[in-house]
Amino acid sequence: MFQRLRNLLGTITPRRQVNSASQRSASQDNNTRSSTPDSLQAALASWTLILDEHIFLDRIITNDLVYDLIFHACTARTLVRLLRTCRAVNVAVKEYISRAFNVHRLLSRYFSDPMAFRYIQACTGTLISGSAALQFFDRSLYPDSDLDLYVPMPWRKKVGHFLLAQGYKFEPYPFQHPTFDVAISDRRVVTARGLYGNLKGIAGVFTFEKKSARGEELKVQIIVAVRSTMEVILRFHSTCVMNVISFDRAYCLYPLATLEQRRSLVCTSRNDEVAQRVFEKYSERGWKIVKSFYVPPAYYCIEDPAFSLGPRWIDDGYTWSIPLKHSFDQCITPVNPPSTPLTRDPVSASSWDIKRASDGMGADMVFSPVHVPQLFYHYILNDTACLDTPSISALLKAAALANSCPPSYVWIEERRFVDDRFIQLCHDYHRITY
Repeated sequence: MFQRLRNLLGTITPRRQVNSASQRSASQDNNTRSSTPDSLQAALASWTLILDEHIFLDRIITNDLVYDLIFHACTARTLVRLLRTCRAVNVAVKEYISRAFNVHRLLSRYFSDPMAFRYIQACTGTLISGSAALQFFDRSLYPDSDLDLYVPMPWRKKVGHFLLAQGYKFEPYPFQHPTFDVAISDRRVVTARGLYGNLKGIAGVFTFEKKSARGEELKVQIIVAVRSTMEVILRFHSTCVMNVISFDRAYCLYPLATLEQRRSLVCTSRNDEVAQRVFEKYSERGWKIVKSFYVPPAYYCIEDPAFSLGPRWIDDGYTWSIPLKHSFDQCITPVNPPSTPLTRDPVSASSWDIKRASDGMGADMVFSPVHVPQLFYHYILNDTACLDTPSISALLKAAALANSCPPSYVWIEERRFVDDRFIQLCHDYHRITY
């Protein structure tokens, strides 16, 4: 890489800035230099070149072919620090981030039209997580990985039909019906009983496969959440895979540990063969599995800021979030005609607590599932007291009164949901609280 960097630097013409004063000074010093030994004169000339030109700003930061190589070797934390150095570097780092963290690069492997999939995300609250989201933040590629989509229960059929329209074929498990529309409507899936009892918060998993034009075997899985999709993600085995990509933003919940220190804190009490295989897989990919850590008697963990105990919000100071550009703000389909289209993904309202696990195995993610008739989506909050704040309480009461009769007697198609405003108010509440 360094040889390539030297070759690129050699093709750049240095920018010399010599003012008239320096020229006069140089002419006045000619007699002095003529009497200077050759070795000292060469040293003075080299120092003059260094003073006249800032190598990094004049030769490197002005050429994206050069600084892309440098920034690619930087960790996420280093990139954030470079953003704060000067304007020229700030612009270069932002341009690099827009290219290196391009969600379309990830999605183009699975879909011919990534923006069409992101539109489905916006309309259904679907999240990308698991190894695909980790690859996005880590700027890496696992050839044998699949794409995991975490889908709210009401939208499981719509997302499945989108995959079928993209050329994917439903590959049922032995206990599933071979036809997708029948399998997705299975009573055991809808009621979340019988099939995935060992996986908390999951109602069903549906696998789709197809072969790409290059002969690559592609695999996409729909993981249907019983309630909130974020509830499933916070119950993952460890923190390195607690990353999510929504239609408008990507979140890495534990960036210091995951991307800088390459550590992953265990968040499950399972110690069976399945758990060990998962830990071994991510150990081979470069992460150190942390099964326990020292925490002082105080509630907050001062010694280990990568896993700071206490209340968390998905867009707080501990999270690294990257906005994702899109062009369909005004055309997102609402959940039903009386409701307002979402301008933020429901995941942006999520909050939780990270506490020491009672069995000593890492940490527990603690939260309360929240759902009221005035909201279409399910949410997770670490403190349901925010529902009693004047703004949110008034919003929910007004929405209840907008229906002509109790919500339980109003068809979903006729009910007015206020998720968009609720998400905004939760966002404001968390921004002030944390």
